[in-house]
Amino acid sequence: YGEVDLIMREGTRWVFVEVKTRRSLDFGSPGESVTARKQGQIARAALHFLFERQAPEGPCRFDVVEVLLAPRNAPQVRHLQAAFDLPEEL
Repeated sequence: YGEVDLIMREGTRWVFVEVKTRRSLDFGSPGESVTARKQGQIARAALHFLFERQAPEGPCRFDVVEVLLAPRNAPQVRHLQAAFDLPEEL
């Protein structure tokens, strides 16, 4: 089904987090690399996780954490909450 970098809980909400790292912005931000295809993979893995654990129905959220490792600069980290929704085709 794919993999999910981090699986967290926020109260009763499951939060599935994709962490993307880049060394420059030459090809866009790290979060821009979370394409519709990748979102589908993450969502399928999340649904499989919930099904396998017989997790109770409830809200879930899909976040992205962007890490920029530009040379000679401190790492920049940005947390994008609710970066995408559960794709309709699932």
